[in-house]
Amino acid sequence: MTQSQPYWGGLESFYNTNSQVSGYITAKPKKMEINEFINKHKIQKKILNSFSHLVNSNKIEDLNIEDKEISIDIKKFDYKQTELNQHSFQTSILKNKKEIGYYTVIFTNEGNEIDDFFVIN
Repeated sequence: MTQSQPYWGGLESFYNTNSQVSGYITAKPKKMEINEFINKHKIQKKILNSFSHLVNSNKIEDLNIEDKEISIDIKKFDYKQTELNQHSFQTSILKNKKEIGYYTVIFTNEGNEIDDFFVIN
């Protein structure tokens, strides 16, 4: 799946006190619309569950990692809107509090997960 390039019309940090979500808006939707989407579809929970399932259902060798002692930083993520107007959320993969890669989940406008992938540096 091809993702669009981020909209660089000024990165804008956002913070939502209701859900403790922080991140960077790198696409055209307004931060209020993104926060509504995140809250309405419980995106943080879905990302965390998806990552946990990925780690727990695969062998270490399949994941190309040393061990399964990795986590994601669910409170910080980058947002992009794809060419197909889907929602892409990317967060850091951490090991011993150091970033070792990133994890991305793509959602439809209805909040359904389409795809996920990760990259280990």
